[in-house]
Amino acid sequence: MSQQEAPSSFMVPATIQGVFEELKTEDQRLSRERDFSRPSPFSAMRLALETQIQSGDFGSKDKELVIRAFEILLSIEQRTARIEEFLLKRERGEKTPLFQWLSVKLSGEACVLQLSDRPRFKVGALFWLDFLLPSVPEYRIRCIAELASQVECDYQLVFRQIHPEDQEQIYRFVRQREREIIRQKSPRV
Repeated sequence: MSQQEAPSSFMVPATIQGVFEELKTEDQRLSRERDFSRPSPFSAMRLALETQIQSGDFGSKDKELVIRAFEILLSIEQRTARIEEFLLKRERGEKTPLFQWLSVKLSGEACVLQLSDRPRFKVGALFWLDFLLPSVPEYRIRCIAELASQVECDYQLVFRQIHPEDQEQIYRFVRQREREIIRQKSPRV
C-alpha cells in the first residue's frame, strides 16, 4: 500500500462477480495458498507499460489512449484466464464452482457477504474468495478469509491471506467508491 493511502475501515456496497467456498481441509487451504501467492498480473503489466511510456515520445492524449488500451487488454486477459481455469478443472474432473453475482460491503481488510439462503458456518471457518472488483479494468482478487461473525444474512469475512498488490487494489477501489458516495450525498450548489 502506498504511503499516501491509509487503510480504510469504511465499507462500500458493491455487487461483485465471484466464488465463495468453504475450505474444509488442510489440503484445500494449501492448494488455494498457491493460487493467491502469485505476483499480480496487473502490477507486472502496469510497470512494463509505464516503463515503455516513459521511454517513448508520447503526448498526454497518446498516453491516455495507451493506458485505456492496456485496461481493455487486461480485462480480456483476466476473463480468458478464468475460462481457461474453468475448462482445465472440468477436463481433470475437478469441481468447478461458477462465478455468481454477490452483494457485498467491502473494505481493505474485510467484506460482508449478503447471502439470502443463510447457510450455517462456524465462526473461524476459512473461505476461498475469488472475485472481480467492479472497476475499469476489472481486477481479480483471490484470497483466504476467515468468518468473523454471522448475523442473519450478513457474513463478515476478514481477509487472512491476500496478496499485497490485491489488497492495494481493494484500498483503491474503496477510496474511489467513498469519493463517489460523498459526492452523491453533498448538496449541489
